[in-house]
Amino acid sequence: MINRNPSYKGLVLYGDANQAVLFGLEAGKLQLVEIKDNVKTVLAEEAISSEAALNIKMLVEDGYKCRFFWSLSEDQWKEIQGATTDFYDGNYLPQWDRSARPGLFHNGSNQELTKFSFFAISYNIEEL
Repeated sequence: MINRNPSYKGLVLYGDANQAVLFGLEAGKLQLVEIKDNVKTVLAEEAISSEAALNIKMLVEDGYKCRFFWSLSEDQWKEIQGATTDFYDGNYLPQWDRSARPGLFHNGSNQELTKFSFFAISYNIEEL
């Protein structure tokens, strides 16, 4: 993300309107947020005072084990944890007829646009 404003923006792993996990920036705070059964819970939060571009990434293993990282440079990643285990358990996200979907999100006014400089989805082909 290359701009700062009060809107909430970042990455999402979306099950449906009532089930999602969000990892993003809102008003200078990096947050890991769970929406489960339509209840929003902030699992972790960290203040980001720098105006530099913020890099974030989500790693998912076995289809539900999620880990979240952030960096102000591209070579020094810090993990943010919102679970008591080594990973966030996103097993509740997929509904019976579809899988969880990754993507970008923005929640704010039309005056508080978000600018992403890069987005990629990659798979470990060796394990497929």
